[in-house]
Amino acid sequence: MAKITKKLFTINFITFASLICMKPFHFVSLDNPFQPNYGGTWDIYYRLEWFLKHEMVHQIYYYHKKPNREVMENKLPIYSIPRNMSYLQWLSKIPFTVNSRKSDVLWKELMKDENPIWLEGIHTSYFLPLFKKMQPKRKVYLRVHNHEAFYYHELGKLTHSLLKKIYYYGESIKLDWWEKKIWSLVDKLFCISDEETQTIKSYNKNTFFLPSFVPNQASKPFEMPKEPYRLIFHGNFEIEANQKSLFWLLDFISNHPEFDLAIYGNQAQKFKNSLLTILDNTKPLETQLSHHDIFILPVFQKSGVKIKYLDSLRMAKPVLGTPFVSYGSGMNPSLFFLNFTELNQILKNFSNYTNLLLKQYQSFLEIYNNEKNFETLMKHLEA
Repeated sequence: MAKITKKLFTINFITFASLICMKPFHFVSLDNPFQPNYGGTWDIYYRLEWFLKHEMVHQIYYYHKKPNREVMENKLPIYSIPRNMSYLQWLSKIPFTVNSRKSDVLWKELMKDENPIWLEGIHTSYFLPLFKKMQPKRKVYLRVHNHEAFYYHELGKLTHSLLKKIYYYGESIKLDWWEKKIWSLVDKLFCISDEETQTIKSYNKNTFFLPSFVPNQASKPFEMPKEPYRLIFHGNFEIEANQKSLFWLLDFISNHPEFDLAIYGNQAQKFKNSLLTILDNTKPLETQLSHHDIFILPVFQKSGVKIKYLDSLRMAKPVLGTPFVSYGSGMNPSLFFLNFTELNQILKNFSNYTNLLLKQYQSFLEIYNNEKNFETLMKHLEA
C-alpha cells in the first residue's frame, strides 16, 4: 500500500507543478461544448470539464450554425461564433468545414496575448497558417477527432444522393491537402484514435493517442442479461451510417422475431416500425435499461472512434458489434459478428461468453480512465 500511495503522490505532484507553470488555454471548439448530444461534443465536453476543474482555460470559443442561448459557466469569457453556411464557402480550395468557421472575432481575441491555444478538431484551424507565420513560437495544440479526409471519403461511398457524393468527395480531396498542412504546423497533436495516431505521426512526430474522456468514472458491476434478450441500438438517426445500421438490424429482427429491438436517439421517431420499440430520447438512456438488455452496434465504417461503443461499455452492459465497432479505441472486440447467422448463434449461446465480455468491460475501465489520461496529457504538454 505504501508503494502505491507514493506513486500516486509523485504523479499528482508532477501534474500540480505543470499546472503552476502553464498559462491557461484559449479553448476553441468546433461546436457548442456545453451540449454533449453527439459523439464529437461528448469527447469535448468531458475533457473541458477537466480543463476547467484545473483552471487551464483562459477563454472559450465555439461555433454554431444557428444562434443559440449563451452559456455562461465558471465566469469565463465565452464567445459563441456563427458559422457562415453560404454555399459560396464551398468554392474555396479550403475545406468547407474549415472555411465556414473563418472568424475575425476569434482572430482579434487570439492576438491580444500569447497564451497557448487548444483547437478542438481540424475544423477550427482556418487561422493557423497565417498565425504561425506571425507568432511561430506560440504553442498550438490540436485534438484530432477524425482523419477527416478519410471520413468524408467514406461518407461519399455510403450516400445514395449524387449531390452529397459530389460534396463529400470534393471535401475529402480538400481535407487531404489541408490536414497534412495543419498537422505539420501545430506543436502537438492528440488523437482520439490509436489507429490514426500512427498515420498522423508520420507528418508530426509529436503526435499522441489521448483516449476520449468519459462521464461517470465510478465503475459499475458488469451485468449479463437475462432472457428474453432485448437488443438496443442508439445513435443519431439523421446520420446515414446509423440509418444503414438500423435497416440491417430490422432485416435481422424480421427473420428472428424471438428477439426484441429497441432504438434510442435523435430522430428515432422517423423510423417507427412494428418490429421495434422507440425509447424516449428526452430521458437518459440509462434510466430506461432493463436486466434483459444487450447493446447491438453494427458498424460498417472505420474512422475516428465510435463514441456510442464507449458509451455502451460505460453502462456496464454487454456490447456486440461488427469488427469496425472498436476501431481506434485501443481495444479489440471480444465478441463480434459478420452476418445474421453469426449474430444469431452468439445470441443463442450468450451465457457462454460471460468471461469474455467481462474482460472487455475491464479493458474499457483501464484505458478510459479520466484521471490517468489527464496526467498523461499534462506530461506531454510539458515535455
